[in-house]
Amino acid sequence: MVFFMETKIDGKHMEKIRRRCGFVNGIIVGVEGSRGGICLVWRKEITVSLKTFSKNHIDVLIEENNVNGEWRFTRFYGSPYVSNQSASWNLLRTLGQEQRYPWLVSGDFNEIMYSFENSGCQPREEKRMAAFREVLDECQLMDMGFKGASFTWERRNIPETNIKERLDGGITNEKWMHLFPKGNIHHLIRSISDHCPLLISTNNGTIYKQSPRFKFEAWESSNGSISEKLERLQASLTRWASSINKDRDGLKGKLTKELGNLMESERDDDIMAKLIDTRIKLNMEIDKDEILFHKHASARRRINTINRLESVEGQEISDELEINEAALNYFQNLFSSNGVGNLSHLLTGIGTNISSEINTALLATYTAKEVYLALKGMGPTKAPGCDSFPVLFFQRFCHTVGKYVEAFCLRILNEGKDFEPLNSTNIVLIPKIPNPTSLINFRPISLCIVLYKIMEKTIANRLQDCIGRYIDSAQSAFVPGRLISDNVLIAYETPKTYWEKRIYGNKARYEQSL
Repeated sequence: MVFFMETKIDGKHMEKIRRRCGFVNGIIVGVEGSRGGICLVWRKEITVSLKTFSKNHIDVLIEENNVNGEWRFTRFYGSPYVSNQSASWNLLRTLGQEQRYPWLVSGDFNEIMYSFENSGCQPREEKRMAAFREVLDECQLMDMGFKGASFTWERRNIPETNIKERLDGGITNEKWMHLFPKGNIHHLIRSISDHCPLLISTNNGTIYKQSPRFKFEAWESSNGSISEKLERLQASLTRWASSINKDRDGLKGKLTKELGNLMESERDDDIMAKLIDTRIKLNMEIDKDEILFHKHASARRRINTINRLESVEGQEISDELEINEAALNYFQNLFSSNGVGNLSHLLTGIGTNISSEINTALLATYTAKEVYLALKGMGPTKAPGCDSFPVLFFQRFCHTVGKYVEAFCLRILNEGKDFEPLNSTNIVLIPKIPNPTSLINFRPISLCIVLYKIMEKTIANRLQDCIGRYIDSAQSAFVPGRLISDNVLIAYETPKTYWEKRIYGNKARYEQSL
């Protein structure tokens, strides 16, 4: 549970901050102009019931699973103006009339109880400190002390004008002290604000730090190859994601049913309060950004779905099974070989350009470093293959799966082990034009498994160092610094330039061998 004071922003912006910080529930009191603003937020581990609130306080009852009974918590913000301090103390007196619960009051009181709680400023008037102590006695409250820095507020960094005071703190009644005998307040280190954050703990404040111990890693103990381990991991992650969605959907359904029952009931104060509270909880469970994402994703899925095709014979196909069969037959015929003849004559006249030193380097044993560099050089968010693991997974968790990836790839690269489990590729059709109906207007791309692409890139990286010296300068692809579109530009610009020179009467003649 976290309390914000002097937020100086409206409720709408504070609500965004609450959601961004991951708090499920909250009570927000807006600002007046550009001053004030308080907010109490909490997670679902505790139950919070609102009693009263104003621009200077939020009073709630808290119920915890491991605590016997409810206890009262009040976040208080005292007026910083001397003329309004009496109104703040009167508010505290009003709140103190109820003493049924263990009670903790914490916040910025903008006043000190004793003269030693300030430094660097003129001595505080005794009657002001006495008025603060008097209201605490009337409310049967006592200072619970603190740990950490002696002062919670500081202004000005120059030593001559520096002022420090203990304006923030916690006060409790005896019931709360008996309920939480080890409760304490810790003044945390401030970074930006002129007030120290207060950490209130109901347990012993001592934090014992244990030395790191060995943690049993299920990945280490599981048997099988890395591809089998990835399959099991994929199944486990799928079950985990399903359980999370099931819990969220179950809570949404429960709140929706409860809201429906309340709307059918007769209205009274209790029903209206429950109705508002249920609507707030339901709205908090519905993530607007998630709804927008699914809306756009659904729209894209509808656009990318192939609803009808024209077959090679010109017939229109709308059945899903017939569309799948037509696409499969088309691309199988397109990429299948009809037999390869003797092509040795194509190499006639081509000399040997690779030296023995380069050939030795190319045939050298692959190392783990080469596999690691290939993995790090791949785009992290490239489309994954049929195993659904992106490159980012292997890069982010290289400390866990890295040695298995290296060992697996080196066995295939150096020992020629079978890689049949990796020889599985998803063929995805990319439309060349909007709303295509003919398979000619689709461009197929292959989405390989990341392990396959790692080995492929490892080989390519080794060839990268020498391939530029043994490829003809006319070849404009597969070499760094050259583009296949260069030939297209040359073919386009050469006739254009010749035509322009011819129009203006130049007698130059051009010969271009393409």
